[in-house]
Amino acid sequence: MLAEGLKLTFIGMGTVYVFLAILITCMNLTSKILKPFTDKEFADHERELEEAARARAEANVGNDGAVVAAISAAIEAHRK
Repeated sequence: MLAEGLKLTFIGMGTVYVFLAILITCMNLTSKILKPFTDKEFADHERELEEAARARAEANVGNDGAVVAAISAAIEAHRK
């Protein structure tokens, strides 16, 4: 009975090990196959993020005086 339990344990663990090995292999193959497509999309996305950050920085340059005035007014109102 103990031998049957050990046999079942090893069969179950072996099955899980084989399944995980196949899963890892499939994921690695998928990664290698899709890498050329994702590199282009990643570069496009990075460029869009840089352009958006540059546009935000340019938009915020003119608002510094208004922001300082608003913060100063809020601090003054809080102190009263």
